[in-house]
Amino acid sequence: MSNLQQVLEASQQVPVLLDCWSPQSEHCRVLTPILEMLAREYAGGFILAKLNAEEQQDIAAQLGVRSVPDVKLVIQGGLAGNFTGARPEAEIRQFLEQHKVMPAAGAGPSLVEQAASALETGDLATAKAIYQQLAQESSSPRRRARKRSRP
Repeated sequence: MSNLQQVLEASQQVPVLLDCWSPQSEHCRVLTPILEMLAREYAGGFILAKLNAEEQQDIAAQLGVRSVPDVKLVIQGGLAGNFTGARPEAEIRQFLEQHKVMPAAGAGPSLVEQAASALETGDLATAKAIYQQLAQESSSPRRRARKRSRP
């Protein structure tokens, strides 16, 4: 989103998670990939907008940003909630759930994302099972036939 008015307008239709960040902040570099992954996973359940607080100091001041990262949830033109600092994925999910922000219908983590998450948490058995399922799907005769029939 290029300006605050667009954020407010978009929030009339779908919640907007506004990430106020700075390229100089290590905490922002930790938080940004988590927010981007959740935006992909929620597949339209919310819009992730970004505000570079260094470049847009006037807007950041109007929003009350005192330190970065500062993440604000805007719903129907109003501030529904916010948090500051880098937070773990589980805490951000809880924040979204608390504010009734849900994945779009049919959205959810892909099998690859589920396997990666299982690996990160040390659940090797689940990760292995998911990877085996993916391997079986990619080598199934019907899938191979579809691949060969493509020009």
